[in-house]
Parts: sequence; C-alpha cells; structure tokens
Amino acid sequence: MSEASPRTEKLLNDVAGLLRTREIVHRVTGEKFNIFRVLNIESREFFICKVLMELLSPSGSHCQGSLFLKPFVKNVLGLNIPDAELERARVSREYKTSQGRRIDIVIETANHFVAIEVKVRAGDLPGQCSDYYEAAKQRCDDENNAKIVYLTPDGRKPSPESSCGKEICVSFRKDIHEWLSSCLSFKEIEHAVPVREIMRQFLMTAESFTGCAKESNMEVKELILRSPENLRAAFELQSGLVYEAVEDLRKRFLEAVNEKLKSQGITHGTFHDDRNYAVQYEYDMPGVAVCLGSGEIDTWVSYVTGAGGDDTTRFDEFVRKLEESRGKNFKSGSHDGNFLYWEYCCVDGKGSPNFWGTNPNDATFGLCDPETFDSFVKVCARKIKEFLEFPPE
Repeated sequence: MSEASPRTEKLLNDVAGLLRTREIVHRVTGEKFNIFRVLNIESREFFICKVLMELLSPSGSHCQGSLFLKPFVKNVLGLNIPDAELERARVSREYKTSQGRRIDIVIETANHFVAIEVKVRAGDLPGQCSDYYEAAKQRCDDENNAKIVYLTPDGRKPSPESSCGKEICVSFRKDIHEWLSSCLSFKEIEHAVPVREIMRQFLMTAESFTGCAKESNMEVKELILRSPENLRAAFELQSGLVYEAVEDLRKRFLEAVNEKLKSQGITHGTFHDDRNYAVQYEYDMPGVAVCLGSGEIDTWVSYVTGAGGDDTTRFDEFVRKLEESRGKNFKSGSHDGNFLYWEYCCVDGKGSPNFWGTNPNDATFGLCDPETFDSFVKVCARKIKEFLEFPPE
C-alpha cells in the first residue's frame, strides 16, 4: 500500500459519513426532490423562461398580482417604474418583433417596454440585442423608457456582434438568486405552499446551472481544508481518477456478463473495448449479432445487423416475428448496420437506463455493492440469452 493510500481512504470515509448524514436530511425534508430535475428541464431556456414569466406576471396563476414583479423591476433591474404601472403590466413570452425575431420575455406598461433576453446555454445571434432594443424603442413615446435586459448565469455582457451597448446585464447567480430569496420571505405567501415550493425549487435550479456553492458542498470543502493530509488526499483523487474508476466499473460489469454467459455454455462472444464498451455475440443468422453495450448514457441489449447474407427471406421472416412478438413496444432502426431492435437494461429496475455518463447517479454507485452488481449481471445475461434463443422453434 502506498504512503498516500491511508489518508485518501480516511478522507473518503469522512466524506461518506457526511453523505450519509445528508441522505438522512434529504429523506426527512424531501429537499432533494426537484420537478425541474425530474423532467430534465433545469437548464433548458424554454422552460426557465416560462416559469420566470409566470412569476413576473401580475395575472400569473400564483394570484399574487405584482408582488414579485415590483422587486424584480426595482431591485434586479434598477428601474424606477411607478407601482401603479407595474400593477397593470402585461408580461408575455416569445414576443414577435417586426424583424420576425422573438424576445424571450417582455414587460409592457403604459409608458415602459422592457425586453429580456435569457441565455442559459445558448450563444448570441448577430444583431440580437440591438434588434430587441430597437423593437422596445418603437413601443415607447420616450426612448428612455425602452430597456433591454441580458440575463445570463454569470451576468456577462453580450457579444459585440449582438450588443447595442444599452443592455442591463443581470445574473442568475446573484441577482435572480437574491430576488427569489427575498420573495420567499414575503408574508403574503406564507400560506401559499405551492407557490413557495415552486419558487424554492426554481431557486435550487438556478443554483444548479450557475455553479453556486451549496451548503452540503461547503461541508465537504471544509472537511478537505481541515488538514494538510485531507487536502493532499483530495488532490490524489482529482485529474479524472474518479471517472476512471467509473469507467473501470463499467468494463468489469460487461466482462462479468461475458463470464456469466460462458458458464452457461455461450462462448461465441467478442469483447469490444471502445467508448461504448460492448460485448457482441453471434446470432444464428448471417449478418445479425446480439450486442450488450454500455455507452455514455444507456446500457442496452440489441440486435445489430452487419453485412448480412443472401437469405433475405429468412431475415425478413425473423424481423416479422420479432416485430410481432414485441407489438407496440417494437423499436426499429435501419437494417443497414444500425440497431434492428433494442431494449434497455436498468440497474434500478425502474425504467431509467442512464446510469453512466459524466454525472453518475445512485444506480452507478449501487453497482459497487456486490449483491447489486451480481444481480444486474444476471439480468443482462438472461436478456442476452433470450435474444440469442429468439425466435423459439
């Protein structure tokens, strides 16, 4: 054992203890549940804009009038628009300009027009902000009341190709975070539980794509900085070592499936050590193979077609029987080298196949448990055997 190993192991044990405590908190409070994450929309601008527009709109389904709009305009944007105007403001999304472009969010009052361009992941388009500013000026008698807001995770400026030089740059990290936090403290929504909960989850979502340090991460950081040994151990775990371990786990899993099938007399498998880490088995038909793959997102078992043979009648009959046996669940690809039919294999048995990638989830971690690992190996080996034995004589 190397000199570094004991301190690294101690740090891992200490972090594991923190994570166990965190899991208890999550179970009691339910704070880990987030509808934006469940629906995989936490960084998609379309949905971010829909929620933001709904909160800002005085006629929004939150039924709080301009309660959230007023501090947004005054504190986030720094604009002095009378309350009477804001109470009658119209907030809309996908506002179409005369150039045919669409502004993400628009706040219109009797005398003011505020165009808001939201950027979470997407880049700028040429002339985008300048066109939106021109559209705002066209709607105002006094061009000083026309405003263009550029909302990004970090508050950066738009590119020179897009900018008009008049943008109010706002960040999710600071400005939106502070605005949502202040709104959550309003006594008016003390008993509006659904409104408070969605706002809280929206706040957590903004944290997720801006890289804001969460309290739980701060605990881990404090643990790392507690001693020179901990900091050294943390550096030993960087440089991709953790992801290398996940890749090694994936490879071990596929090798274990191959060994399981060999023990059952299926010995015609070939291991492919590429980015998808696949084990491929010959099928009783020229040009068709059964493949168990585990790529960046999914683990699957599939029929794969290759060069094929001359017996097209038998192949067509095989496809017909396969489609008939799967019914409405039949998932067909092309017959010229791609998947003919595939099924996902799920560690948790709940239908969610994505357990690899650069953000492994609980299913990935679970495979470090020998019982879970062996159970999943058996599931995949059984599925391959079913594929190899289809169609029954």
